[in-house]
Amino acid sequence: MSEDGNAGPSRRRRIGQARSSAATSRIEDQAPPRTSDGSEASRRPRQRLGARRILTAAQAFANDLDWQWEALSGLRRDDDGWTVAMDVVETRRVPSTTDVIAVYEVDFDEGGELLGYRRMRHYVRGRGDNEQSR
Repeated sequence: MSEDGNAGPSRRRRIGQARSSAATSRIEDQAPPRTSDGSEASRRPRQRLGARRILTAAQAFANDLDWQWEALSGLRRDDDGWTVAMDVVETRRVPSTTDVIAVYEVDFDEGGELLGYRRMRHYVRGRGDNEQSR
């Protein structure tokens, strides 16, 4: 607490200041943008991006994380934005047929901002993801 009894900046504002450039918080999207003097700035309408621009954003995201992505294997649009499925080499092995591949889903809003990502499954390249280990 500060000397005047205020709790300090709001949690929403602190989250926005600490956020990395690669991720966007839904909380911050709900807060009105501010100018350098702290007053509210006018918000421009967000441009809706097409599939090619979303795929480019997904590739840039994978490169930022140093993922060795092999394929963008899926793309889905829904009311909240876009979901991109990408195949990523998690572990390189010799021979390459024993590489461990993971499938990630990466979510973007309509403007191409990252909402989140999750690993859906992983498998050994030579076995495929539908075969059981024997």
